[in-house]
Amino acid sequence: MKTTSLLAACTLLALAAPAAVRAQEAPPPYRLSLRAQLFYSQRGTFSPDIIAHPVDLWNTPAGEGRAGGASNATLVTVVVRGEAGSYVPTRRVELTVTAGGREVFKRAEEPGILNTEGRTYVAFWLYGTGCRRLRLSARILGQPSTPVTATIPFACGE
Repeated sequence: MKTTSLLAACTLLALAAPAAVRAQEAPPPYRLSLRAQLFYSQRGTFSPDIIAHPVDLWNTPAGEGRAGGASNATLVTVVVRGEAGSYVPTRRVELTVTAGGREVFKRAEEPGILNTEGRTYVAFWLYGTGCRRLRLSARILGQPSTPVTATIPFACGE
């Protein structure tokens, strides 16, 4: 009888193990997209997304071109999409910004728990923007991923 009970207990443990392993598996990979908004320094407000809706960004710190106002700072938002409610503590959102082929900004942040729509938003504040063309590259650390890129064509001159 003891052998039968021991065998039954081992069988139950063996059947439960795959379910426990499945419960610990990471959710599907996150997907990313980028948004960028100018911070209007004279009004304390933000522009529409200049990646989705590009405008002429000429002499932006002085408010020239079609930027809609003077701006020398940009809010970049990385939109993270995935399985609603998921959270993987080893995943981080990394944003790298280059200007003229030189890295001018690099930071990684934890994305947090994805909301009921399967989204969360990670914000990065870029100072001193407005005259140099910026190349943005965002990726997820802790999972295989291809970077998502965008360019903000700031320029200045006479």
